[in-house]
Amino acid sequence: MASKQPKTPLKTISTPSLCKLVHVEWSDAAVSIGWDEGKANAKVESVKSVGWLLATDDHEVVLGADTSMDEEQRLQTNRRIAIPRPWIKSITEIKLC
Repeated sequence: MASKQPKTPLKTISTPSLCKLVHVEWSDAAVSIGWDEGKANAKVESVKSVGWLLATDDHEVVLGADTSMDEEQRLQTNRRIAIPRPWIKSITEIKLC
């Protein structure tokens, strides 16, 4: 069993002006179901995702595909994905202007 390390707090972005649009290359886990003849047929795949960087820490990166502001001017997000840091190959910021 791995020793517990103190977790760095997840840095959450709270306003759209602070959100960065990023391109993340990462390896996804794979699963295979059903009976098979002893061979491993689940294969880790390379994935490319583009989204708004919503939160980050030493353990994960959270992207959101959509952002909006509610009536109280709070950031709202949709279609989020949390990617474990060890799975990430690269993160590149996309400059809009």
